[in-house]
Amino acid sequence: MKKNIVITISENHLDKLRSVSEMLRHEGLEINQVFEFGVITGSIDESDMGRLKAHEEVLAVVEDKEVDIGPPDAEIQ
Repeated sequence: MKKNIVITISENHLDKLRSVSEMLRHEGLEINQVFEFGVITGSIDESDMGRLKAHEEVLAVVEDKEVDIGPPDAEIQ
């Protein structure tokens, strides 16, 4: 099952962000966005997440959870 994830790249590797993102793509990551400050969003099979964490360039891999706060005029629960 695919999971939406957020990857934080180590500050030491920000100058190689393009090559790091390509490396992660080869690991199976479907990239949605690459931010210059070292964050990559995308999706990957849950079973492949561990491979991403093994790279020294990757500081953190977390699941991107959706939050629904409801419409502003909704009753407080």
